[in-house]
Amino acid sequence: MSSADILPTGPAGARLRRWQRFTLAERLMRSAFYIVVLIAIVWSLQTIEIIPEFLYDAPQQTADLFLRMWPIDWAWYPKVVHPALIETLHTATLGTIIAVVLASLVS
Repeated sequence: MSSADILPTGPAGARLRRWQRFTLAERLMRSAFYIVVLIAIVWSLQTIEIIPEFLYDAPQQTADLFLRMWPIDWAWYPKVVHPALIETLHTATLGTIIAVVLASLVS
């Protein structure tokens, strides 16, 4: 029995075409892309330099950080936080204005 015998027939006995989402070239390119990504992940896992000793006490250091952040000491806000917050807002505003001007020139 050939594959032509398995395919159902349509109106007037015409053979129906088999639908495929991707062409052979697209499937090959997708497979190649997945292989390249897999190779990159394996290579990065082999070359990354994680020091296990730093990971052992990471939960304790994170807990210590949050304990030192809470409760909030509002005495620091007027002299340290507020000027930095205003500077950040100014930088973001200036960056947005420059981006709008450059985008309008390009468009």
